[in-house]
Amino acid sequence: MMPHALESDMQVETRHETDWRRTVYHALARYCAIENTSEETTATESLSTSDAAQAEFSDVDFRAFAEEELPLTQVAALCLVAKACAQNGNIESIWQQGATTILNTKMESGRVSWSWKRLLPDHLDFSWDFRSEAQPMFRMVRAANLDPRLSIYDQGIVDAMTRNDDPMIFLASSLDDIPPAVAMFDANFLCIDEIDRDVLPVMFALRYPALSDEQIDLLVTQVPDLRGVSLADLDCVILVFRNNDHRAIPTMIARFLKESVDAEGSTKSRLGQPRSIVPLADLVGLGEAKLAAQDAVASLRDWKAGTLPWSAVPRGLLLSGPAGTGKTELARSLAGEAGIQLVSASYSQWQKAGSLSDFLAAMDRSFKDAVRQAPTVLFIDEIDAFYTRTNFSGDGRNDSYDVKAIAGLLEKLDGISDREGVIVVGACNHLKFVDPAIRRAGRFDVVAEIGLPSLEELEVILGQHLGERSSGIDLTVCAAMALGRTGADCAAAVRTAGATARRESRAITTDDVIAALEGDVPMLSDEEWFRLAVHECGHALVAATLNLGAVEYARIGSSGGECKIINTGVLQTENDLHISRCVALAGREAERLVFGSIIAGSGGEVDSDIAKATRTASDQICSFGMGSLGPVWLASAGSQTSLREAVSGHLPEVVELLHAAERDARNVLIAHRDLLIEMARNLALVKVLYGGSLEGYLSQVSLRNGASLTGLQP
Repeated sequence: MMPHALESDMQVETRHETDWRRTVYHALARYCAIENTSEETTATESLSTSDAAQAEFSDVDFRAFAEEELPLTQVAALCLVAKACAQNGNIESIWQQGATTILNTKMESGRVSWSWKRLLPDHLDFSWDFRSEAQPMFRMVRAANLDPRLSIYDQGIVDAMTRNDDPMIFLASSLDDIPPAVAMFDANFLCIDEIDRDVLPVMFALRYPALSDEQIDLLVTQVPDLRGVSLADLDCVILVFRNNDHRAIPTMIARFLKESVDAEGSTKSRLGQPRSIVPLADLVGLGEAKLAAQDAVASLRDWKAGTLPWSAVPRGLLLSGPAGTGKTELARSLAGEAGIQLVSASYSQWQKAGSLSDFLAAMDRSFKDAVRQAPTVLFIDEIDAFYTRTNFSGDGRNDSYDVKAIAGLLEKLDGISDREGVIVVGACNHLKFVDPAIRRAGRFDVVAEIGLPSLEELEVILGQHLGERSSGIDLTVCAAMALGRTGADCAAAVRTAGATARRESRAITTDDVIAALEGDVPMLSDEEWFRLAVHECGHALVAATLNLGAVEYARIGSSGGECKIINTGVLQTENDLHISRCVALAGREAERLVFGSIIAGSGGEVDSDIAKATRTASDQICSFGMGSLGPVWLASAGSQTSLREAVSGHLPEVVELLHAAERDARNVLIAHRDLLIEMARNLALVKVLYGGSLEGYLSQVSLRNGASLTGLQP
């Protein structure tokens, strides 16, 4: 009896496989008939044939649809849905009046509905709305809409459901999303939680119709097992069919899996740990943020060991800094170092869920996911997208949404007792846009700003991304070219440089990295390099002479130059503002002194030298009460209002402040003309001055304090 029973089970499985392929074939035939009305009659007739006639499709041939413009990602989803129905035993039971089905999947709801529309028998239409009176309908409902504990609970759906017995399907992204009101039904249960390799023959037939069945079978057997591959990666698997060479498909899929699979061989999900984690100790350029992360890791370890109560663990870390400075990488490293899961979320991810109730529900799901997988790090990106309530317009049009969104986040951040084992790491680009209530201690214990990496830090970052390829690369020169850029910029440059070297079948070189960092910019002549060098050396010399702050480096590149000055002063006098304008305008004055003319590079952009100098003059008059108006405040410092007020009503005074700064900068440079030229010649040659070589030049300046500036005039 045992062999006979085994054989019977195998026959059932084969029949189900044939059934779902035939089901998909019929669905695509109908879809193509709808899209191409010239074939509508024939396709409709074929779909209305008897069971005997349908036997003709026992060996379905998807190559028949090769000329149709079918969306392959949707077809793949259709295959997964159809196979799940076939494995349930009887797809016809799903369409019966009063039938209830629960589909547990993280597949995007639009693809699920597209698939069901293709699978429906002719006598049914599809609807997300139970209020529609059209009959009969196959209706889809999000399971969470029937959970009265959630803000997205819809009483109207309950009322409508009690008035008809149309077949329906509840869509749930996880078993935890199935409320008691849904679980009580005697329902068909379908689950789609991973990609199935059985969909690949359909893709091969549609994309490469010239292949025989034997060739397709051979290609499919060469593809690694896809069980366990997240549905989030479905598009990535389908994308390989873009390649015109069908022979490359198995290799490309294998390469994708190799990049996305962790050490145990299971594919990472979007909420899972990435395969490669940079240890916290190896991260550079993060300053206080790195120390806070290390403290959090130590606290988590003590908590897991039972030696520290959860109330003593840091509640959160808010990171602020330009895009690409390593905020996400720090969160990954924190989770990896502590040996816990990383759950990712963002404002845009929550907002695209739809209305305010959908937004709040999506936020709630993220926190619940983190709690369910605890201990975890919940990483929330785009915290500054919540904006700050102090800047709301008060017109009521958008404020209500934003106020409630912020209130929802504050509620979650305050719920420390409800999320034991979850550390929240927030990230933003602009801390000033984050609501003060979000920033306060108790929600985020540490608020750390991450700046651009220093020269030494860039050298380490480039070395990390180059790995074994760094031998023979002048990392210092490359780091100098990368000054002012982020770690993400360095990673992108290394990838570009590597691609260049591979195209030419050789090892990567320093010039490859520099070219990638420089980008597509025109080549400069020797005179142009020298002019750029004169400009940056002018900034450096005036800053050193007037003691504005420490000059960290001066560099030039094909896309321009930069002089990095670290001003540690906190309190600003009128003279401090004047000195900052002198330094800002020193580059163009150095050009005028050496060449007798200036180029347009000092102006134009909002962060240009002239713009910076003009803003300090405007603020001095209209914000700081240091102009001829006396103690009058007209606008916030650095605002467009301050600039408009100054230019419209006090332009002569602004101009005089700028001219005074130009005169004093020029007099400093005249006194150091020979040093300026010598220093610029060297910079034009080496492209960067820093450390001892820079200090050797700046140590030769005659330091002057603010009181002696007026004495510089000839």
